[in-house]
Amino acid sequence: MDHFVKNVTNGWRRLVADERAFSLVEELVSLAVVSLGLVLLIAMISTGTKGVTTTVDRVTAEGLARSQLEQVKADAYGPLYATLTTPPEYTVGLTIAYWDEGTSSFVATDTGSGLQKITVTISRGASQILQVEDYKVNR
Repeated sequence: MDHFVKNVTNGWRRLVADERAFSLVEELVSLAVVSLGLVLLIAMISTGTKGVTTTVDRVTAEGLARSQLEQVKADAYGPLYATLTTPPEYTVGLTIAYWDEGTSSFVATDTGSGLQKITVTISRGASQILQVEDYKVNR
């Protein structure tokens, strides 16, 4: 039995002596790699969120601008057109300019030529998202 205990004890000592633990440097390097991966993942999520927000704003603005232009074209020719009711965070700006044959340009006052340039501007808060121009003729 004494011989058995001696062999087991020697085997255990050899096993413990052969095993090597991770050093502090290896631990720190692996922690840095994992941290870098997490930072990159968070950056990707943030960039993706901003991209989705920008896309949603652009699509909403295009829909609002298209609807506003369709409403202007459907209304009778005149100096004033109604603007759309929009979601609270969006605003629709509507500008009308008239063709001036004398200067060959559009001006703010009605010249009686019958050609209007309609400019629709869609904003969210203080930032302009989209500006679209179209024309209307008095027929």
